[in-house]
Amino acid sequence: SCGGGVLPTLVCSRVSAGNDDAEEDNSGSVSLTSSDLELTDDSGVQTVGMRFNGLNIPQGAAITGASIQFTVDETRNLDPCNLTLYGEAADNANAFSSSNGNISSRPRTSASVTWAPPAWTPVGNAGPAQQTPDIASIVQEIVNRSGYTSASSIALLIDGTGRRTAESYNGSASQAPELCVEYVLAPAYDCPTLSANVGDSCDDGDNSTVNDAVDANCNCAGTPTACAGIGDNDGDGVCANVDCDD
Repeated sequence: SCGGGVLPTLVCSRVSAGNDDAEEDNSGSVSLTSSDLELTDDSGVQTVGMRFNGLNIPQGAAITGASIQFTVDETRNLDPCNLTLYGEAADNANAFSSSNGNISSRPRTSASVTWAPPAWTPVGNAGPAQQTPDIASIVQEIVNRSGYTSASSIALLIDGTGRRTAESYNGSASQAPELCVEYVLAPAYDCPTLSANVGDSCDDGDNSTVNDAVDANCNCAGTPTACAGIGDNDGDGVCANVDCDD
């Protein structure tokens, strides 16, 4: 998708270390070494966390699209499967640790996205069924943080019910979860309050001027005509003092 006529930049990052994806069971115990990621039932409901590095998205960029691509590890689907995705509300997400509650204790974004994925089959498949809905709102909330920088890492969290089983970094590094984000940058205007550059056409609201343009002081100004100071309400070039239509 595009924003403001500007082509978006697409960046992707795959989970790249064993402590960048993790599972936390309902007792708070965290696993960093699992060969797969159950979303979310694994002999009990769990929370899954994933951390993505090197996206280099500028702070405040307009996020036009985002999704996570998973790869099927097992076909032991458990329905109904209703998942919710969040972001970690952090300027720069830390890697996961084995500390009790390390995933569930992380602050979450206000934005969230629900997902009811269809059955996953066969093993190794990484298609539309394994791709989350658009999570641009979650990523947007993170990159809008005042302390976020382009060097920051982004963590995403999943909880819910049911089960779909995805590859983890430890199970298959080349098939680990991958986050892709599209973004556009706001144009750098000479006059941000006008969303315009010096010399751009504008309308100064005065029918007694012509060739209105943004000047070096970021004002919209036109060249006075013979009607300057008299007025030309209908802009027909006939001054108001002699134009019955005015």
